[in-house]
Amino acid sequence: MTLTVINNNWTGAGPRYTLSANETVFIGSGLSLISTGEYVLNSNASNIAAVVSSGTTLYANSGAIRFEESVESNRSIDVEQGAVVSSDFYAVFISGNNFNLENAGQLSGVVFGVAAQIEDELHTGHIVNSGQIVGGDAGIIYELSTDSGTITLSNNGLIWGGNFSLRSASSTAYRITNDGEMRGAVELGNLAD
Repeated sequence: MTLTVINNNWTGAGPRYTLSANETVFIGSGLSLISTGEYVLNSNASNIAAVVSSGTTLYANSGAIRFEESVESNRSIDVEQGAVVSSDFYAVFISGNNFNLENAGQLSGVVFGVAAQIEDELHTGHIVNSGQIVGGDAGIIYELSTDSGTITLSNNGLIWGGNFSLRSASSTAYRITNDGEMRGAVELGNLAD
């Protein structure tokens, strides 16, 4: 894996950085990265990882971190305690097989906190939250109504949505362990959640 370190404040039209396959991006602590357009970080590659260090702020008008293309695999995002990732739409979009999102900070979007996407019934994703995931409509939401696969959610922090704390696609199965707070409706799909 290639390691890229971002250690300077930045403001621009975005994205600040696009990850290539087999790359990890580490964002140093106490920084401010602000996109006046779309994305601070984005990628459509496999085998990628991003670490947002404590005290760092990421903001974009439309999606602060976007790991798109659900046919890819092995993507991870780690947001440390004290970090804030926010957007006027969603804070984080993560997709693909074997994705992992671990949040100990704050993920907040005017509409969604986290949008997740899996389009193969055999694929999996994992969300571990010990911080806050907040969305004006939904804390966590599926991206497409055709999403499938299984997402495992472990929460001992706060997941809050103005309407839904979690809203699943009809063909996505969720395995939820909640030792924290989930404020807002939980809408599951048609599978054995």
